[in-house]
Amino acid sequence: MRLLIVISLLILLLGCQLTTPLAPLLEMPEEPQLNSQIIKVQYIKTEQENSSSLNIKSVQLPAHKITSKQTIAFDLSKANVEYDLSKIFNEQFKRVDLKPVSDTFNAEYKLTLNKISHKKGTQIHFQLKDNIKGKVNYTFKNKVCESMDTTISLRLTHTKSGDVVWFAQAEINSSNYPAVPLKFKFNSYEKVNNKKHIISFIKNNNTEEARAMRAHTPIATPSYEISTHSTDLIKVSGVCSQSEVIDLAPKISQHLIKTLVNKLKINDIKM
Repeated sequence: MRLLIVISLLILLLGCQLTTPLAPLLEMPEEPQLNSQIIKVQYIKTEQENSSSLNIKSVQLPAHKITSKQTIAFDLSKANVEYDLSKIFNEQFKRVDLKPVSDTFNAEYKLTLNKISHKKGTQIHFQLKDNIKGKVNYTFKNKVCESMDTTISLRLTHTKSGDVVWFAQAEINSSNYPAVPLKFKFNSYEKVNNKKHIISFIKNNNTEEARAMRAHTPIATPSYEISTHSTDLIKVSGVCSQSEVIDLAPKISQHLIKTLVNKLKINDIKM
């Protein structure tokens, strides 16, 4: 009986010595530091763009000499616009020292607006001015914006004689209007793609059964997989949408009228 007890104890001790300890618990690897930055980009028109640049025609006839302080009245009956075109004409002709008046019959000259139009233009294609470093949304490389074609036609008549002394026309596409540069910004950031997978891997391999298996066959915890992403573009400056283009109409008209008035010769001096 004693012999059986001794033998049983020896077998038990031997079994304990032969049992392999469980592998240690796996821990979540330290997460990497992710980068994030705001990137500003500027767009310029592609070389293939052929939108109308500023086109000016101005012919002044010598029948009557226009001198400073002479009066001028405006016929803007064809102006179908929602902004104050009269104010623009008044400012620009005062600038060249002519005197705007409301009396069309007694004014020395009458300026007639033959035509003013703001029409939807072709879409304008832009490209990045400078390359962006790193991986970004490929759609950022090109940008398509709306545009507007504006035409203004004027005729200046000597009131008493009815002689036309000057006629001029200007047209431009809004993409060629000297406005602020087209700039956007976006956030470029890094993201861990497989965090859930690593959490599941750690959980599954920390069970007692899995630890026993790992004691004989070690395994490696997966590494973090990082990818780069970018947010949508946010406009910082410039004009791109249809509503933004339409809002430019008063400024473009002022620009064209100022350019045309500068062509008018007063006292034989080109203003």
